[in-house]
Amino acid sequence: QDRDSRETAGQFSYQRIVSAHAVADFRGMARDLSAGLWSNAASTPIFAEQDRGFRELYLKGAVSGHIGRHEWKAGADINLATIRERFGYRIADPGQFDDDTPPVFSFNDTRPGREQALFVQDQVRLGAWTVNAGIRWDRYRLVVDDRAVSPRLGVAWSWPAANLVLRASYDRAFQTPAVENLLLASSPAVDALSATAPMGIPRRGDPP
Repeated sequence: QDRDSRETAGQFSYQRIVSAHAVADFRGMARDLSAGLWSNAASTPIFAEQDRGFRELYLKGAVSGHIGRHEWKAGADINLATIRERFGYRIADPGQFDDDTPPVFSFNDTRPGREQALFVQDQVRLGAWTVNAGIRWDRYRLVVDDRAVSPRLGVAWSWPAANLVLRASYDRAFQTPAVENLLLASSPAVDALSATAPMGIPRRGDPP
């Protein structure tokens, strides 16, 4: 078997001073990734091939500023992607597999992926105290449609004479799954490969 991978990417950034107390920052990236797998004609016990990849456009804009005791930042970002996956196999030696394993399998799917986020954060200094607070809203759409609010809070107290700093923090993060083989793993078509151990991530309506 052989495999290859390719990546083409470009990015930009732009920063502008809005006022004596505020700066705007804009960033973007576009990339195209692909990976392939193929077998030669003599492959045994299975002949497999795969071609997958995605195209992605990422944009982010933020404004940060300083007012009195506050150092704040607010912004938004968006991710637009197209994911494609093609996978197939042909069993060359049936004696190496269970009798109920399909001798041939083919999968081909393309889906758009969308992610949007809004965030705001602030850092306040009050004497020996420093407080960092922020909140982020995310929406994710690919195999599932989900959204979440992620808060974070950090507090620090310093005592310079004793060279001492005490910190406490809390945060919650919204983690999205990796796109590698995500369409294949979450497809009902994969259930036919094993009646006793179905592959894939849970779909809405599935029992826990």
